[in-house]
Amino acid sequence: MQVHYLFVMTDSLRARKKQAVRDRMGAVARRLFLERGYNATTVEDICAEADLSVATFFRYFETKEAAAFPDEDYRVDVALSILRGAPQQEPLHVTIRR
Repeated sequence: MQVHYLFVMTDSLRARKKQAVRDRMGAVARRLFLERGYNATTVEDICAEADLSVATFFRYFETKEAAAFPDEDYRVDVALSILRGAPQQEPLHVTIRR
């Protein structure tokens, strides 16, 4: 953690810029998927709209699907944590709804 004047910097400038690029590509991808459909949207389309190279895309996302669901690992971890922490007597549908 770096302290700069009165502000506490938890992430470096580089990390914030990388996250901004990832967020922008993900937003462009999701917009194009909604407008054109997943199958009709190519990685090249996403890169052209985001003004980034295909190589850059694949530095941030392993697949086109990963751009549609950029936080999938986090969501799976949360779901598993909730399922594992549920009371044994609680019905599964109640846990999932909760």
